[in-house]
Amino acid sequence: AGSRPTGALTASGQPQSIVGNRLPLSPPNKVTVGGTYTWDFSPGSLTFGANYTWTDDQQSTIFNNSIYTAPASNIADFRLLWRDTQQRYTAILFLKNAFDEVAYQSSTGGSPTAVGSRQTVTLNFPRTFGLELQYRF
Repeated sequence: AGSRPTGALTASGQPQSIVGNRLPLSPPNKVTVGGTYTWDFSPGSLTFGANYTWTDDQQSTIFNNSIYTAPASNIADFRLLWRDTQQRYTAILFLKNAFDEVAYQSSTGGSPTAVGSRQTVTLNFPRTFGLELQYRF
């Protein structure tokens, strides 16, 4: 599906035209919105940050074929940062892919099987959280 044969059939296969096809792993649209807010207290400061990224569907190869299409995705990340007034230490709490969105980074076709074409996808990271501690001396 989606192939556009061009030229004569050769021993190595059928040439195809890729004129007008999308570039691999280059979504036509991608939007990222982020913001931070800091509260200052006498013992230090607390900063909250959030990012939201929407990525349009994208092709994984130079061939326009639905089996090579990774669907659009939404990813939200959050960050909480505490810093003391002398700025000796910083504690960072983070949450990536907060809503555990299943998103494909790429999608490729495999060998045909008895029930159709096989599809292999590369998934994004699942919800990940952690703590980072920094000390300056």
